[in-house]
Amino acid sequence: MGKQVEAYAIWHSSNLAHEDYVPYLPQEVLACLTEADIHWMSQEHESQDFQRIKTRYIEICQKLQVTNDRAQRHQLVDELYSLLDTFG
Repeated sequence: MGKQVEAYAIWHSSNLAHEDYVPYLPQEVLACLTEADIHWMSQEHESQDFQRIKTRYIEICQKLQVTNDRAQRHQLVDELYSLLDTFG
């Protein structure tokens, strides 16, 4: 969408075989998007709900990097997955 993606100090999946990980949009996909599509994606990405969920997701991932307590990690992972469930 033409915007720089900020790098975060969190774990990232990097397996392109998983459809939920794509660090970029291939040119073939971009060519199929209309201005209306790009506008809609931008609006969704900039929405308060998305930004709130993204911020919390990053916070949880950062906590997981430094948390060793099994019960606390379990709680964080449960919350992380509940955030992801928000998107269907």
